[in-house]
Amino acid sequence: MILARCVPRDGCLEWTGYRNKDGYGVVAVRSPEDRRWRSMYVHRVMFYAAYGFLPSGNRDVLDHLCRNPACCNADHLQAVGTLENTLRGERLSDTCAHGHPWTKENTYWSKPRSYRNPQRMCRTCDRLRKRRDADKRKPRG
Repeated sequence: MILARCVPRDGCLEWTGYRNKDGYGVVAVRSPEDRRWRSMYVHRVMFYAAYGFLPSGNRDVLDHLCRNPACCNADHLQAVGTLENTLRGERLSDTCAHGHPWTKENTYWSKPRSYRNPQRMCRTCDRLRKRRDADKRKPRG
């Protein structure tokens, strides 16, 4: 059923059905425990079919080695931890979300907090955000 909605493209097996806003394929799957329908990412369904469930431990995320979120080829997926997956994605990016370059001068790392790991930060975005916040606090008159 799932394979009928996939087409080979550039070495990937690309999902042609519904995709969420981030480009990941989504499909309805009936749960074996309670027989209810649930939405699942297509690449997770394909990984489970090929290799079984994710290994135990902190490997709770599937990383697309091909960097194509619509790909559901199980050979292109690797079980990794959340932090590793995030760092892999950031390493491939050469700009921040607003298009500013990740250069040595324009990049710093946030302080680690109890609820998150250090994050790569854009100095230009930080400067613009601080300026915008300061403008909001100015009295209008």
